[in-house]
Amino acid sequence: MNWLIVIGATVGLGASYLFMLVTSGKLELTPALIALPFAIVCGMILQSLFYISAFVKLFQRSGWRKFLSLFAPVGKMALTNYLMQTIFYLLIFFHSTHGLSLYGKITITETFEIAGLLFALQTLFSSWWLKRHKQGPIENLWKKLSYKFYKEKVSPSAGPVNV
Repeated sequence: MNWLIVIGATVGLGASYLFMLVTSGKLELTPALIALPFAIVCGMILQSLFYISAFVKLFQRSGWRKFLSLFAPVGKMALTNYLMQTIFYLLIFFHSTHGLSLYGKITITETFEIAGLLFALQTLFSSWWLKRHKQGPIENLWKKLSYKFYKEKVSPSAGPVNV
């Protein structure tokens, strides 16, 4: 796993840098660089493997495990948190929602600060919610709708289903 961390970090960061150069227009894709998008994608996959490997290594240490476990409630409410982030960012950044329309008006640092604040709030909300409920509100709704659909398709009065 250590080799994956080293290769993933070095090749992955290089690929991210090349991607930034291409998307910012500082590096133009010419026929000589036809394989560059493939190399960037491979590098980004290695970078993802770096993140996974580093997380596993950290989680194996008791001090880090305790810290990382603080985020478990966020993962248990992933769908709810994803939808909350979507709604929040639509209201904060985009003009189509008649919200604050901050897109293009604040710096990248301010954008990261807003994202960090939202994530901290979601972590607190998720912990609070899961102390009172078994799962998030959207996850619960999803489960109820899924079971309702399943019960309608396979009702006890219909008898056994021949497949």
